[in-house]
Amino acid sequence: MPDNLRVLGNVVLPEKVALVLKNGPKFSVVPETVNCWLQVQAPLIHKLQPILLNLLEDILSRFVRPALLKQHNDICLIDYHSRNVQKDDQDLVIGHQAKCVVEKLKPSDKKEFFEAVGRYMVAACDYMRPEFAFRNEALINARVVDIEAMDNMSFKNALFFVERFPALLPQNERETRDQAINALEMESVKMQSFKIPTSVLEEERADVQWRKISPLKGEDGLMKFSRLAQVMLGILSVPHSNSECERQFSIVRKTRTEFRAPMSDKTLGQLLKAKCYGRGPCYSQILLD
Repeated sequence: MPDNLRVLGNVVLPEKVALVLKNGPKFSVVPETVNCWLQVQAPLIHKLQPILLNLLEDILSRFVRPALLKQHNDICLIDYHSRNVQKDDQDLVIGHQAKCVVEKLKPSDKKEFFEAVGRYMVAACDYMRPEFAFRNEALINARVVDIEAMDNMSFKNALFFVERFPALLPQNERETRDQAINALEMESVKMQSFKIPTSVLEEERADVQWRKISPLKGEDGLMKFSRLAQVMLGILSVPHSNSECERQFSIVRKTRTEFRAPMSDKTLGQLLKAKCYGRGPCYSQILLD
C-alpha cells in the first residue's frame, strides 16, 4: 500500500483524511457510548435494540439530508448511497476540531477529504446493517420488559419468550399449560392499566422494578402480578452482551501469566471463584475453613 494511504475501519483513506477523522472527537465518542452500555452489568436486553438503532441514526444524521430521514419510519430501509441524498460538503458533521483543520487545506485536498468522509460514513453504515441485530426478534420482543413502554407492547411479545423458553412459564401443579398462559395474559392486561407506584418507577434497574412489582397484592390479598414478574425477570436474565465473559477471560489472562504458566486448572478455577464472589478488598474478607 502506498505510504500516503491508511486503513481506517475497512476503508482505505488518504493519510491526511485518516488523521483528521481519527482525531475528530465526534467520531470516537459515539461508539464509546454504545460500548459503555454494552459493558453495564445491569440487565439491558430490553434497551439493546433502541441503543443500536440510535447509533445508526446518529451516524446517518451526520451525512444524510434530514428530509430523507424524516420520510422513513424505519431507518434501516434508507438508501444513503446516492450522492443526491447526502449533505453538502460544508454540512457534513465531522466535529469542530476537524473542520478547523480542513479549512487550512487546499481546495483540491478539501475535495479529496470530503469524498473520503462520504465513503467512510457509507462504509460504517454498510457494516452495521447486516452485522448489528436490528431485526432480531428476541431484542424486539424484549422491549416488553420496559415498564414505561408496556402500553405500546402486546402480550404476544411476552408469549414469544414463553414459547421459545417453556421453562419461563410459571405453572401450578393443577393447571394445564394453556390455563397458565391464560392467567399470564390476564396479569399482562391488568398491568397495562395499573398505576405503577412511584417507588417502582424511581428504580433505575428493570430487574429491581419487577422484584418490587412481584409482591404487590390486590384487595383479595392475592399477588396481582407474580406470574408476569417471574416471566419478565426470566427475560432479563438473557445477557445483552458478552462483556461478562470478556471479564472472565481477562481474569484468566491476568492470573495465568508467563511466570505462572504451570498453574493447574483446579487452582485457576478456585482463583476465579474467589474473584467472582469476592466482596470488597481481599484484606477485609473473612475466609472460612
